[in-house]
Amino acid sequence: MIVLGIDLCTSEGSISLIKNGELLGISLWNQPKKHSEKIFVEIKKLLEQTEVKKEDISLVVVSSGPGSFTGVRLSVTVGKSLKVVGLKVKAVSTLQLIGLQHLKANLPIISLLSGRRNRYYTLVRESPLDSSNVMDLTEEELFSKVEDYSRYIVVYKGNISDSIKKNFKTIYETTPLSLIAALIPFEFPQLLKPLHFYYVRDHDAKPSCKKL
Repeated sequence: MIVLGIDLCTSEGSISLIKNGELLGISLWNQPKKHSEKIFVEIKKLLEQTEVKKEDISLVVVSSGPGSFTGVRLSVTVGKSLKVVGLKVKAVSTLQLIGLQHLKANLPIISLLSGRRNRYYTLVRESPLDSSNVMDLTEEELFSKVEDYSRYIVVYKGNISDSIKKNFKTIYETTPLSLIAALIPFEFPQLLKPLHFYYVRDHDAKPSCKKL
């Protein structure tokens, strides 16, 4: 099975191709304002480099937010476009991807993705399938939610405050999220969802979200 992973929800755009759990190829760029220009060019280039045809792709897994307002919409729109040309497309929450490798080692983590106005998209979890504690928090709210700072590892994308780094053990998520997304069908298929926008803030979700 060949899986194409796509993430445009953060400043680092990336795509990854996985075949039966093994990496075939990857492309990443840190140019958030050029996600829309680069995505289809990079997909075409990656398929050519790996000698994979569109018809060979069994599944596309798209990171569908939360994240950059424009990036979330673009990521899901790309998924919709690939669905129109006949590919099977599923979505996974960006927060589910951040820190997933550490959860496999049974370490309870807090996944953080920096948002606007000094707020953080937050997921507190102790197992890979836990998605119940998704929140949009300020730094102060984060500290009030967690009683034992030493118990959790904060795995993050984007920028976080010095105070969070001082009080928690922190790890920057260096693995491209598209690579983690492409591995989901092999490791945690239960995390796959229908293609849709995934928002935490109500005002980001307008117009109302619909399955595509």
